[in-house]
Amino acid sequence: METLLNNEGAKKKDVYNATAADYIELGDALRYLGGEHGGKAIASYEKALELDPKNAEAITKIGLVNYNAKLKQQALGEWVRATTTDPQYGPAFFELYSFYFTPRQDQLDIGKAKEYLQKYRR
Repeated sequence: METLLNNEGAKKKDVYNATAADYIELGDALRYLGGEHGGKAIASYEKALELDPKNAEAITKIGLVNYNAKLKQQALGEWVRATTTDPQYGPAFFELYSFYFTPRQDQLDIGKAKEYLQKYRR
């Protein structure tokens, strides 16, 4: 996939013009591999944002990588940024709801969970 998106070895007539969705798919594949691939996943999502700066999906998925890396505050920041970038993008609100509904001392906040669940359901 990286070879295709980077047009490695492609002739001029065969050059592929990648879209933000292509880079999100690559980021998803890297994120599912886990571990040391998290940085590459974030780089792929950021490339998607270069092509489409208002892409809330890419922002939300950067938050997921950060959360999986136990960088909770960065994850929260990305999810909030996604909701302000596109207030209609429900998955970001769902991630915020899930975060605050998780029964951990540094996360559980039923009031915020309820607020984000209501925004998600709209």
